[in-house]
Amino acid sequence: MDKATKSLIKGLTIFGSALLVYTIVHNRDVKNYDRGEIMLKLEEGVRVDSKSLKKGKFGIKAIDKINKKYGILYIKPVFDDILPEDYNGELRRWYHLEFKESVNAEKIVKEYKAKDVDFVVEVAQLDYMYKADRKKKSLLEKIIEEILQIKPAPNDPLWEKQWGMHRIKALETRLEFDKGKKKMPIVAVLDSGVYPHEDLEGMFAKDKNGKVIGWNMIKNNPKWIDDNDHGTHVATIISMVWNNGKGGAGAGHCLIMPVKALNSMGMGTSEDLARGLVWAAEHGAIAINNSWGSRWPAQIIKDAGEYCYKKGVILLAAAGNTGTNSKHYPASFPEFISVAALNPKGDRARFSTWGKDINIAAPGEGIWAGLTKNRYGSLSGTSMATPFVTAAVGELKYYFPKIKPEEIRKLLLDPKSSDKIETDKPIGGKGLNLYKLIKNTKEYFEDKNEKRD
Repeated sequence: MDKATKSLIKGLTIFGSALLVYTIVHNRDVKNYDRGEIMLKLEEGVRVDSKSLKKGKFGIKAIDKINKKYGILYIKPVFDDILPEDYNGELRRWYHLEFKESVNAEKIVKEYKAKDVDFVVEVAQLDYMYKADRKKKSLLEKIIEEILQIKPAPNDPLWEKQWGMHRIKALETRLEFDKGKKKMPIVAVLDSGVYPHEDLEGMFAKDKNGKVIGWNMIKNNPKWIDDNDHGTHVATIISMVWNNGKGGAGAGHCLIMPVKALNSMGMGTSEDLARGLVWAAEHGAIAINNSWGSRWPAQIIKDAGEYCYKKGVILLAAAGNTGTNSKHYPASFPEFISVAALNPKGDRARFSTWGKDINIAAPGEGIWAGLTKNRYGSLSGTSMATPFVTAAVGELKYYFPKIKPEEIRKLLLDPKSSDKIETDKPIGGKGLNLYKLIKNTKEYFEDKNEKRD
């Protein structure tokens, strides 16, 4: 290696270190919410006049007085169009209140929490914005890709570049445990939508009429196609078709349910995301991938998560890309399985959030998968780690169709089902190993003398 090359590499290393520090420091969550929108949860037993709602009133004097003062535009129940008719739980008590964008929403929330009102209001909060947990590609990474000319053609096999698939032993798992075709479970990707990618052919969940089971929570219509890349990348990590001569291979035998709640900028409101969770649960998803988050613990998302959890839906969530020991929601809610990111060496990716809330880690740095318009690319983030674990949940249901939700959680997080991970900071101590997971589950049922396939 000549002196010029050594100098270039040294310079890139110094520049890269400085850039990483800058990225971590400046990638903090900022206070962000949908202006003019407030989420209100009424106390149990409080009656609402349905006729008054159409006029922008609850029929509750204490609340209506505040709403009139600030010029409310309209009120609507958050979950009524999604929930089954016989459901009378706490999600029925959530309402969306719309004001002009110019109003001080924070001030209104404080008034809802005042002593003369809080007897009818359980929760009043801003409609916080959540973002996709994708790490932006640094300038250093882009420069190195240019130097190494890593530009895969859309139809080139990506298997050799899919180090994450090698690490979790995806091929070994299929070679040993694939014994004929089985019914594939449905997993929801609650994200920016999913592009009908060439490498997802035949991998979308469909109804009896052959229509894709998917929804756009932002527009409240069936137009679920991705306009950001993020959701497509997540979905293809889970379910790219094997051995079709295109792109790469997915980590699971899973049918994708696309639920769009993030916009073209990768941002979404707590209301749309909460509705997306409930919609997916009501339409047959056995697991929901949540590669997004925020430091704001929106109660409406927690309530929606509890609803899904009680229905037996497994919730996977990205731990966040703060590079610190910090809370990140919904991953820090107990109903969700929090996923941290590993680098190709098996260490914690430097951007990955760490701490006691983390349940498991999976590959999340330099992950090759599909993008919109039948393209392929490498992305990094706990967003990319989470779908590996979602796929693993799908594999448990695929190989053991009668497995129960509590058994899935138990076996997924059993130390015998994973690699022992010792990193600079705590990330759950467990690294996803698909082969060990399926093998341990098989032995678990053999020991119980039960057959779950």
